[in-house]
Amino acid sequence: MATYVFWLLLVGCIGTALLLGLLKMERWRNSSINKASYRPKSRIYDAIERLFLGHLVWAVGRHVIIMGKVRLADVITLGPDLKGKMRKEAYDRIARQHIDFVLCDKKTTQILCAVELYDPTANPKQTLMQARFIDDVFKQAGIPIARFPRAKKYLSHEIESAVRKTLAAAGVSWAQDRKARAAS
Repeated sequence: MATYVFWLLLVGCIGTALLLGLLKMERWRNSSINKASYRPKSRIYDAIERLFLGHLVWAVGRHVIIMGKVRLADVITLGPDLKGKMRKEAYDRIARQHIDFVLCDKKTTQILCAVELYDPTANPKQTLMQARFIDDVFKQAGIPIARFPRAKKYLSHEIESAVRKTLAAAGVSWAQDRKARAAS
């Protein structure tokens, strides 16, 4: 009889806990946070990023797919040596940051290079810390990165030259051959 009462109380407690959990979830779904007002941004790029993108497309767009505002976690994966809390912390660090542009092979979508715009007038300590983190992550992943200062004016041939140099150093064949641009 005592065993029967024990099981009855246990099932009752579990049922009550499940019911309370469901009620709490229903309250959350109906909360004002969940019903926040979401609106689209008017543009995905600011004026400088859009200007740079136009020059980047002109410079290397015939060879690559250009993707913009890509989270680091979308192009970087964590090594199997990270476990538990350290893995979560490492993932959270790359999930919160993005790279301005990622250049991918047109046929395979293999990641060839990251392109980052930096603000030379920003807080140098903070900018340097973020740049070092991103450089370290991309270096560990074996993905080259090209950096350009945010500016009001860009020259396409300078962007092309810098990106080709970065890609050529990584062994991308079309970037090593200057004649590839004329043949396209």
